[in-house]
Amino acid sequence: MMTEEMTLCRVCKNPFPSQKAEMEVAGAMIKFAQTACDDCIEEYEARTKESRTKLGRIPWEEIAPPLYQQKFEMDLLPELTRPVATKVFEWKNGPRGVGLIGNSRTGKTPIMFELMRRWYETGASVMLSSGVEFASQVGSLGSGRETVIQRAQNCDMLFLDDIGKEKFTERVEADLYAVLEHRRRYLRPVFATVNSRGDVIAGKMSADGGIPIVNRLKYDLCEFLHVESK
Repeated sequence: MMTEEMTLCRVCKNPFPSQKAEMEVAGAMIKFAQTACDDCIEEYEARTKESRTKLGRIPWEEIAPPLYQQKFEMDLLPELTRPVATKVFEWKNGPRGVGLIGNSRTGKTPIMFELMRRWYETGASVMLSSGVEFASQVGSLGSGRETVIQRAQNCDMLFLDDIGKEKFTERVEADLYAVLEHRRRYLRPVFATVNSRGDVIAGKMSADGGIPIVNRLKYDLCEFLHVESK
């Protein structure tokens, strides 16, 4: 049975008549509901088609985590964070990316995902990973480890979120250093978010590994900006 009910579009936030239906599947009643208005659905389908046609690859919405697929809205950021976001979005292609340092829940990660999206849609190749995910992938004995390292070394833009939250084993340190050193030599930028200062992060690593890794990030691969909180 199909019905209509006025609801707010999850994209543009405007009211629209949502199509709702119930269907029996395997003996259970399943409810379906339209969550976006027809205009936003058409816009999404047009962007998806254009992305596949022009770039010859999958659209951003299929590679970004669901939390960061929605439209970026500057007004939703804390007021003190907005000037930093504006500066981040002014980044020009070069050997040094952008790093954001500050407390949690100041908007660092949404800003960086939006920057990645903008450059991805111009044709740049990106790799999106958290420090924990990267450590888990390279720290395993699986066959995909070398693939992860090669992708991290060779993509146009590497984004590592929340560096410093991972467990720095000897292998993780060695692989992270190999990735950063490769990107430094080939003038490929890195983008990162951190909550702690470089000396704190280095203190979580070995005496020989911590300082070189932090120095690669701080002086060669990223220009760090502080995100203030109240």
